[in-house]
This record gives sequence, C-alpha cells and structure tokens, in this order.
Amino acid sequence: MLRRVRHALEFLILASIRSVLSVFPARVISAAGAAAGRAFLLFGVRAHAVRDNLRLSDLSEADERRIVRGAYANAGRSMFELALLGRFDPSMMQSGEFRLPGGFMEETRRGAVVVSLHLGSWELLAKALVQKGVRLCVIVRRQANPFVDRLIDRERRRAGVVTVYDDDLRGVLQAARDRYCIGLMVDQDSGRNSVPSVFLGRPCRAARGPAHLVRTFGLPVYLTYTVRAGSGLHRFAFVRLEIPSSADEKTITRVMLDAAGNAVRAHPEQWLWQHRFWKTP
Repeated sequence: MLRRVRHALEFLILASIRSVLSVFPARVISAAGAAAGRAFLLFGVRAHAVRDNLRLSDLSEADERRIVRGAYANAGRSMFELALLGRFDPSMMQSGEFRLPGGFMEETRRGAVVVSLHLGSWELLAKALVQKGVRLCVIVRRQANPFVDRLIDRERRRAGVVTVYDDDLRGVLQAARDRYCIGLMVDQDSGRNSVPSVFLGRPCRAARGPAHLVRTFGLPVYLTYTVRAGSGLHRFAFVRLEIPSSADEKTITRVMLDAAGNAVRAHPEQWLWQHRFWKTP
C-alpha cells in the first residue's frame, strides 16, 4: 500500500512538471532538467554510486568534480527530454545534418542490431532514427514505478518508437523476425544471465541479448550515440562494428563494449554514472 502511494506521488510530481514545462521551448525544458540534476547532486542523490563507479573505472584519475557535475546536469536534461519528448525535434537540435551511414538502409532491410549507451540525449537519438525512416524497435527495461513506466512508454510511442520490454523474450524475438532494427543499451548490468566482459577497464556482467541476436539472426551491428555540443545542439555518431562471422557471444559483446567505452572516455561528463554498472560480481 505504501509503495503504491509513493508511486502515485512520484507520478503526480512528474505529471505536474510536464504540465508546467509543456508550454516552453525545448531549450528551456533542457535547461530546467540540468537545474534539476544539479539539485539532485546538491542533495547527494546517488552521489556514492557516481563516485564509486568513477573509482572502479579506468577514469579514476580524471577530473572527478567536472565529471560529476556534468553527469548530474546531463542526467537531468535527459530525463526532462524523455518526459516531454514530443517537444524535441531532432532536425532542430542537431549540429549539422544527421545522416545515416552510406548503405545503411540497404544493409539493414532485413534487420540489424543497433546498440547504444546512456550518453548525451539517448532518447532523442531514438526519435531521430525513426524520423530518418529507420524501422526501430527499442528493447527497454520496466521502471519500478508502473505509473511512470506507462507515461514514459507513451512518450516513446508518440515519437514513433516501437518498444518491447526486455523481459518479453517472445516479443524481442518476434521483432527480430519482423526485420526491425533492434535498439539495445549495452551499458547496463544484466545480473547472472549475462556475458562476462570488460567495460572501462573493469570486469562486468554485460547483457547477453545483443550478441545472441547477432549470432541467431546473422545481423549487422551498429553503435550509435549522441553528444551534447552546446547551445542546445547535439552531435550524432553512427559506427558500423566489424564482427567476425565466427565470433562467439563473448567476443561480440567485447567489441560492443570496447566501442561504447571509447565513447564514454571521450565524453565522461555525459554518461549516466548514477547507474551501478558493476554491481554483479
């Protein structure tokens, strides 16, 4: 009962924020999110997780203060952008024209695995891909709060993004058979049902799903992510990952995480350090 009341209160707070901010332009919403993120830092919300993650990674010698401040501001921006995804137009927000790699649509007409990470504005990225005509199905995790989960899923679908929950194995496999480009995050701890790998120099338990889809359906693999470029602009990166045809799941996963790790090293202040990636031994 208490949990349901707490979930309802969280939803009402989020719905109120959405209602107030919905009349403002995208840049104001993003700036408000950054302010909210800094407020969470001021109150120490998940501060221990952020600093523990930094010390576990190979970025432990980096400018911790700069990274922590940037990570909270970016997380706040990303959360507000997701809650009001309809207010964000990728064609207006990006720095330069967002172009898919040459031959991408032809190569992926029978499906692909498109991996990403919690860097920059990851939700805006999905919307941008859909607007470019990519048949995208994003595999998502359920939020602990079911009211918030429904709101977020509704925003994604309004943006044209097809979603399947990661615990719906039948739905994931059906999306692959339907020749969607399957969007998955590779920077999440996946517990025991996972692949042992390395991320940012630290052993981890990575999601088995991306590599399993690649091997099962023989799909090409792309890494894509966004980086905030200032003044409300974003840069989009889209990289074809070369996977040997004989590679096993561990090798495929390592290629993905190496590429994702390089993106975080280049822009550490824009990654979601609040998530405990290395929580499973």
